[in-house]
Amino acid sequence: MIDLILDDHRLFEELLRNLRDAGSDRPAVRDALATVLVAHAEAAERFVYPKLRKRSAVGAHEAEHGSEEHAEGHEALLKVLELKGTDTQAFEDAVEELTSRQRDRFCRSGANLPEMFTVSRHGREIHFPQVVDATEVPYTYRPFRDGGWYEKSFLEHIRRQGRRGVYVDAGAHLGTHTAWFAMLCPSTHVHAIEPVTRFADQLDRIVEANALTEHVTVHRVGVSDRPGTATSHLSAEHQIGFDPAGAPMARDETFSVTTLDELVHEPVAVIKIDVEGMEERVLRGASRILSAYRPNVYVEAWNRDTLRGIVRAIRPFGYGPTGRVFNSTPTYEFSPTTAVHRVTGPVLLAVRHTSRAARRWVGAALKRG
Repeated sequence: MIDLILDDHRLFEELLRNLRDAGSDRPAVRDALATVLVAHAEAAERFVYPKLRKRSAVGAHEAEHGSEEHAEGHEALLKVLELKGTDTQAFEDAVEELTSRQRDRFCRSGANLPEMFTVSRHGREIHFPQVVDATEVPYTYRPFRDGGWYEKSFLEHIRRQGRRGVYVDAGAHLGTHTAWFAMLCPSTHVHAIEPVTRFADQLDRIVEANALTEHVTVHRVGVSDRPGTATSHLSAEHQIGFDPAGAPMARDETFSVTTLDELVHEPVAVIKIDVEGMEERVLRGASRILSAYRPNVYVEAWNRDTLRGIVRAIRPFGYGPTGRVFNSTPTYEFSPTTAVHRVTGPVLLAVRHTSRAARRWVGAALKRG
């Protein structure tokens, strides 16, 4: 239900952006916006508020206040609908008033978010403070509401490997993987690498909430194949929970970068890399670590070209794909190659990128072999 409400909010924001755009079909956008705003308010008052009150999730006062906010929004909407022309200053002013009222509602809705998610896993409780001034739940935290965990199968696999030593989380984002490595894996230390300021701030809160200051180091830098600076394009999806609800905006941030070899000096057991397209460069800057410590490596690749670059970067160090691929955005497992891996790893990767018919053919060929 919460996800449906947030989807409505995102639709409101999209329509409001189009309504402010003088080049759009404003009359059509206005009609569509009126339809969804009224339908959303009716559904909330007829179905959502009664169900929430029955579960004691909101009180009578909160439900009444929500109805009052809908009424205020309808008044602002009516002013927009009553104007005949859509190319006047009066129309622009009315749209801005409607936009302001809707955004105020979205931001106030954040007051009902939990201050802390506490998740139990393998006999331990792990705490995730809500993002400061959050207006909705970030997508990586949403599974917590149902007792789940973002990319759980992937993380459970890493835990089962039982690798003891230092874990590196390159592209730590909001700390779901960092906390898992620190509290549920045999890590001796975790290096959480996150150059984006708002994400690194959240990592610090997670470290404090779980008393991990001695076990986790948060590095506010990026990693690449050489020191310098880099600019990362952060998608709108990555801003959910930080920007006004329903209105996350893509943005760029420039930051310092270094190499993994310069940053980490202890024996490394596991490296996870999810750095928005810089994965190949990160591996090229980890030659000493890969050669000396032979960690298991997990790398995200958006497409085949990216995957080919990753393979080129890691193969000279005696690594090959195991054939295991995780997550909705493919994350590939690499390990120091054995004779078996040199044969089966590429075959398994090829199978994952072929049609169903081709998969059946390859499977039958392997059995015959």
